[in-house]
Amino acid sequence: MVPSPAAAGLLLVSAARDGRRPASFWRFAGSPPPGEGETPVLAVAGLGLDGRVFSRLAPLSAERDLVLVNLPNDVARGSRMEDFAEEALGALDAAGHAGRRAILLGSSFGGMVALAAALGHPERTAGLVLVGTGAGWETVTARLRLFSRFERLVPRRVYPSVFTFVMLPPSRYPDPETREGLRVQMLHRTKGFIGACVGAMRGFDATSRLGGIRTPSLVVHGDGDRVFAPRHGEAMARGIPGATLLRVPACGHLPQVSHPGPTVEGLRRFLEGAGL
Repeated sequence: MVPSPAAAGLLLVSAARDGRRPASFWRFAGSPPPGEGETPVLAVAGLGLDGRVFSRLAPLSAERDLVLVNLPNDVARGSRMEDFAEEALGALDAAGHAGRRAILLGSSFGGMVALAAALGHPERTAGLVLVGTGAGWETVTARLRLFSRFERLVPRRVYPSVFTFVMLPPSRYPDPETREGLRVQMLHRTKGFIGACVGAMRGFDATSRLGGIRTPSLVVHGDGDRVFAPRHGEAMARGIPGATLLRVPACGHLPQVSHPGPTVEGLRRFLEGAGL
């Protein structure tokens, strides 16, 4: 593993995998090493973002390792959500947790990845946390569905800036520092990567399979989310047996960014209650 220091107590790690490209992820400095501490967390970011979007979950790293995945840019168009799930679980293995069960935490697009991983690999799933997401393409905001119709026509050289403007309109993130942090993450993403993610979302619908999840589950949703409407979070919480719904008041699409206090507190209560 090759760690590089970064801001906010995060380390960027590149870890080799046998016969496959290296896995890239962030982890918090000082967190318990693999094999120690409480059940690890595998966190998958939303569309165009990377593991740094979870930087404000740092208080959880005192007792457990958080593996904050950077999905690779060179995924192929035509990839399925299950392929992204395999990439994420590969990063967990590369982080030193090979074969170990983890809490799968996903935000937005990453929530669909976490859901696909939980459905496809229950043996690796100790718990499931779905943040600001839905069970399929039909739950996605009309803004993104409209973008998906013409995104192939956007020239490659301007694609990141066009995509960033679509996903981060100034009115949605009035805090300049927060918006700039998200914008910087998105500008690193390629047309091929975003196209592959959108294609995977279009082909994904786990609504009819939610009842098959047999792991402690938490659904976190901001009550002002305009990317995935709160009703979609409520529907998932009803569909997953025994799931807990955490509604974050006066909160938009990324509660772990805008409202880290109540988000971390809710996560802690869930993990303690589930014995994780």
